Amino acid sequence: MDKADLEKWQTIEDEFLNSDLDEASFCKSRKLNLDWFRNKLCEAEQRSETNSENLFVELIPEIKPPTAACLKVCFREVDFELTDEFPVEVFRQALQVVKEVV
Repeated sequence: MDKADLEKWQTIEDEFLNSDLDEASFCKSRKLNLDWFRNKLCEAEQRSETNSENLFVELIPEIKPPTAACLKVCFREVDFELTDEFPVEVFRQALQVVKEVV
């Protein structure tokens, strides 16, 4: 089917899909051969299925083990990520070092 024929068919198909008519009534109102119309609908459906097969990619999620909740702290452009088990005294010492160095 060349481009002009394809565009003409797509117009006819769009009119049919936007109408409330069944295939026979639509063809009768447009003076179209019902068998031809049904064949074109089948061809269009097959083209659509063939084209859509290449559109999907299987996504496999990366499963990460659950982690403990953490607190993110930024102090003088230094980022800390602290878990519940992180010792408070060690954090205080780290802040002191950052305060002296940065």
